[in-house]
Amino acid sequence: MITDTQLSLLANSMGAIAMILIVAYHFLTATPVAHQKRD
Repeated sequence: MITDTQLSLLANSMGAIAMILIVAYHFLTATPVAHQKRD
C-alpha cells in the first residue's frame, strides 16, 4: 500500500524532475535552433 506521505514525496520528485527536463530540453533545443536560423 502507498501512504499519503510516499505519494506526496513521489509527486514532488516527479514535479522537480519534470521541471529539470523541461529546462534542459528548452536549453538544448533553443541554442541549436537559434544558430540554424542565423545561418
